[in-house]
Amino acid sequence: MSSPPQWIKDGKQMPGSVVKSLVGLGVVGTLFPVYLVTILPFTLVVQIVRLLTKKKMVIRYKPAEGDDRVQIPPGDKIAFKKRTFDVVLLGTTGFTGKLAATYLAKQYGKSGGKLKWAIAGRRKGALESIAKELGMPDLPIIICDTSNEENLRTLVKDTRAVVSTAGPFNLHGTPVVKYCANYGTHYADITGEATWVREMVDRFDAIAKETGARIVHCCGHDCVPWDLMVMLSAAKLKSEFGSDLEKVEMYDRIRSAPSGGTLATAFSLVYAESKYEPSVNYNPMLITHKREKGWATTSFTGLNSVAYSSLEKAWTTMFVMARVNFEVVRRSNALSNYGEKLSYYEAHVHKAMPVALIHFFKVLIFGAVLACPPLLSIVQKFLPQPGSGSSAEAMDAGWLEVSCHARGTKKDAHVNGKLYFKTDPGYTDTARMLVEAGLTLALTEPAKLPGMPGILTPATGLGQPYVERLCSTGTTLTWC
Repeated sequence: MSSPPQWIKDGKQMPGSVVKSLVGLGVVGTLFPVYLVTILPFTLVVQIVRLLTKKKMVIRYKPAEGDDRVQIPPGDKIAFKKRTFDVVLLGTTGFTGKLAATYLAKQYGKSGGKLKWAIAGRRKGALESIAKELGMPDLPIIICDTSNEENLRTLVKDTRAVVSTAGPFNLHGTPVVKYCANYGTHYADITGEATWVREMVDRFDAIAKETGARIVHCCGHDCVPWDLMVMLSAAKLKSEFGSDLEKVEMYDRIRSAPSGGTLATAFSLVYAESKYEPSVNYNPMLITHKREKGWATTSFTGLNSVAYSSLEKAWTTMFVMARVNFEVVRRSNALSNYGEKLSYYEAHVHKAMPVALIHFFKVLIFGAVLACPPLLSIVQKFLPQPGSGSSAEAMDAGWLEVSCHARGTKKDAHVNGKLYFKTDPGYTDTARMLVEAGLTLALTEPAKLPGMPGILTPATGLGQPYVERLCSTGTTLTWC
């Protein structure tokens, strides 16, 4: 008899109630006709107006030549090994930022001991309060407004790595990436904004390669578990079967809730009024270390409905972040060549069919709200606001298990694995993932890190040393 999964051993529960879901389905069935004759037509009218005025609404932009370069004063660039701090945490006053600071304090102790670290943000008073809450009134503080160039120089020039929770990143992240890339300072963040990441690849990949900076995006719940699981499966197929990777199927069991910051990011992306025009005529995510289009392609076959999985013996629906996970895996494949034609599939696993159906309708409703600005403005008032998040009890009850079924190009080449995170993946474990990403960059010998510097993914920028740090601090990896 096979051993039960780790989440069952830990006493975790899958979310959703069958009884409540059946009641909810009854409510949906009653209100659906109302939706068809009121909200749906109104949303369609709004979208038609937006489409007709889109060219006027969306401003296409491209940086002027030289805008991505920073003029560094003589003597201002400190040698990497002589820098004061191992890591600086930017965005400390936000909800996830505070969790990251708390994790650093509990796991690694005061700055200046075995680890030299500092916190950064715009508000000195708020940063000092956090330092006192951590029991570290002498914790180094860096004041940084990301729109101030001198603040950015101070932030990046004397640390080995900057880790950032200061989103939405399409609004606040670009100047930080620019200065890190130019000063040769490593960087990690928790963005899930694929369109912004494409822009960063196009603009700063070459500069980061010149300076030795590793800029690693998506180092939280978006998209560490999936990117690493694909990397690990590809490596296992290669070592055990001598096979390239052909297909991965991801099945997600998760208990979590979105933070106010995550929702604010989603809203800012949907209604962005500008669009970056890349310098290449293909998706920048495919740019390789040689600065050319990669030959390895990745296709997305995610679920868009409710379906029964014979592999998992469970009911499944679409996973809301599957497309973002796919984009990151696509870049990893372009850089690492897991397989020439890789197929990526992802689905959200539920405890029963009624729960899956309710989740499906929730996603549809959320999509309808996003598509209708007047309705969104009303609903936003009742949603978590930026800086807010779940209670400590709810975060402790949270968890994530990603099951990966990987198939190789050779006959009978297949591996199955699970990656398990034992607390809320969107909050406490995102904080841990981010901090450990920054420490991997700051403390690992360059020869032990994968590939080359540049704008990278967790798999291609951090690799096996990162997996080892995660597994030594709470993550569980199993093969079955």
